[in-house]
Amino acid sequence: MKFSQFTKHLEKIENVSSRLEITRLLAELLKELHADEIAMGLYLMQGRVAPLFDSIEFGMAEKSVAKSAISAMNIEKKYFDTELKKIGDIGLAVEHFKHQFTSFDQADLELDFVFKQLVLLAEQNGAGSQERKSNILAHMIRQLDPLSTRYLVRIPLGALRIGFSDMTVLDAFSWMLTGGKSLRSQIEQAYHVRPDIGFLGAVLKKKGVKGLGVVAPTLFTPILMMRAERLSSGVEIIEKIGSCSIEPKYDGFRLQIHFAKKDKKVKMISRNLEDVSHMFPDLVKAVSMGVHADEAIIEGEAIGFDPKTGQLLPFQETTKRKRKHDIE
Repeated sequence: MKFSQFTKHLEKIENVSSRLEITRLLAELLKELHADEIAMGLYLMQGRVAPLFDSIEFGMAEKSVAKSAISAMNIEKKYFDTELKKIGDIGLAVEHFKHQFTSFDQADLELDFVFKQLVLLAEQNGAGSQERKSNILAHMIRQLDPLSTRYLVRIPLGALRIGFSDMTVLDAFSWMLTGGKSLRSQIEQAYHVRPDIGFLGAVLKKKGVKGLGVVAPTLFTPILMMRAERLSSGVEIIEKIGSCSIEPKYDGFRLQIHFAKKDKKVKMISRNLEDVSHMFPDLVKAVSMGVHADEAIIEGEAIGFDPKTGQLLPFQETTKRKRKHDIE
């Protein structure tokens, strides 16, 4: 699919507010995307080039994106900043200027090409990386049509303004296959095991709903953690689940730990699917030394304690691990 065609679909989605209509339009787009493009399209709609649990980020602020646009179209910075302030959205501002700008470089780029360029942009790091990021984005702005630039510059900022969640995407997968929500529960079950809409989209596109049978827990890919459902009383709990046991609730960090003995790799994932391994060097060491399986996925609560008294620490103490430095 051409990137210009992709962004026409995004414009349709942006212009509606009904969740049902968004689902229908999204399913329409998913039908048109090739099996090898569907993951790319879904990640770009999230303002990313990888699943949400992958730590790859663009590392560009609005000022950097504006710099790319100014360079691409050779506009005076003061004039661009004034118009951006009036318009209020970087995507619409770049589109506005692009209508006035004629480029000999203009080309109808493939979605695949734009995606790979954005991956290249996100991978830039070290000395001079901001300049390289700016140049990659500027080159694409120069080549793309006005509407395409609206969405292109929003992607690195994660601000596409198309207003849907992963849950809407799961509905759209069902609509793509059946024209309704009949497959939603099956698709959602697979999503809980592997919360990667790009991967699921490709599986469904290639193999249909039968393909979900191969979806299984994968090391270093998080499994969605079940969250507690609140009820108003003990009586209500027993009515709902029958005979049960109770235990104190530990007040710490919910952690999912993925471990591979062969690579000596330990990854700790939070309830929000963030990699928080840096917060727990002591747990990383303990898992490396204490887990004897070749591979393991472990879930539990990480709680601070005082080694002198053996007493658990309040959550306010444990939460200090969120800082980046001097954790040891």
